[in-house]
Amino acid sequence: FYREATDYLIENSITYIDGDMAIDERRLEELVKNHIRVHINFPDGCFEGCDLEETKDKVRDALIDILEQKYKIVPLGELYAQQKRIALTIFDKHWTKHIDDMDKLHKGVAYLQYEQKDPINTYTNRGFEMFEEANINIALEITALTLNLRVVVINQPKENGGPKEDVRSTEEINKSNRERDVIDV
Repeated sequence: FYREATDYLIENSITYIDGDMAIDERRLEELVKNHIRVHINFPDGCFEGCDLEETKDKVRDALIDILEQKYKIVPLGELYAQQKRIALTIFDKHWTKHIDDMDKLHKGVAYLQYEQKDPINTYTNRGFEMFEEANINIALEITALTLNLRVVVINQPKENGGPKEDVRSTEEINKSNRERDVIDV
């Protein structure tokens, strides 16, 4: 999911200066902040001399660094279980919405024959676009939720001793810790 999310973010922050492709670092920071809900500082010129794949790798590495910092204290099995729950919930939500949208498209495309347009071709093309949009939204939301997942250790002893670990995603904890989530590249 990180690959699809970073591809989308990079492709939407590309600018062309005198015919040459360049990454707009401020636009990229804004996209990451709005879609992933974390803040990464990209210094001016940090992508100069990098081709598109190197730029994507740098951004992906920055996102993975955030994930690694946040989950040093979580057992790997619990981390994977939480990520799986997040992914399945998001897949279910977006897939159901996509099916509903495709049904609406199917009903609406029948009227195109009155405009002398091919309804099957229109349905196929628009359906493909909607599927791509759903995939991007899934990747962005999974990336955002896994990177913003908060680890809360509750110091209540288990019956056999030791603290009980509880992994939760809460908006209140996210808001209180947002200032700490600035990562310098």
